Amino acid sequence: PQKYGPNRQLGRWVTNQRQAYKHMLDGEKISSAIKERICLLNEIGFVWVVETSGKWYDMFEELKKYKETHGNCAVPVKCPSHKHLALWVQKQRRQYREMKEGRPTQMTAKHIDLLNGLGFVWKVYEDNWHEMLDDLRKYKERHGDYLVPQKYGPNP
Repeated sequence: PQKYGPNRQLGRWVTNQRQAYKHMLDGEKISSAIKERICLLNEIGFVWVVETSGKWYDMFEELKKYKETHGNCAVPVKCPSHKHLALWVQKQRRQYREMKEGRPTQMTAKHIDLLNGLGFVWKVYEDNWHEMLDDLRKYKERHGDYLVPQKYGPNP
């Protein structure tokens, strides 16, 4: 913590190191001395991204409960009782996408593993597309054609 009681100067110093690292990840030009310092900190296993107060894990636990109740991790944004969780789920997908694009993010391999273990869907549209294709096949079996009315209800 920046306000580390026994040694406040150390707390500020650590914060400055993390900021320098973030600048490097953001593509800003940094000196060779800072690069060397980052390497030295990496050698001792310095933690660059610190999660605040376990909030990520609190939300993950909330998602687990949601899945137990609803059978999936697809939290609808329009559901007022789960709005906060839905926004968190969207944020996980955005951070994952940004990580895959090589941009700096707080997404970690551990978080990805935990979410994958829950059956988390990273690309909702793609999974939904395949579900809709299956539904279309079932529609054809029942009705003999692909002329689905625009306001067709759920499959019986």
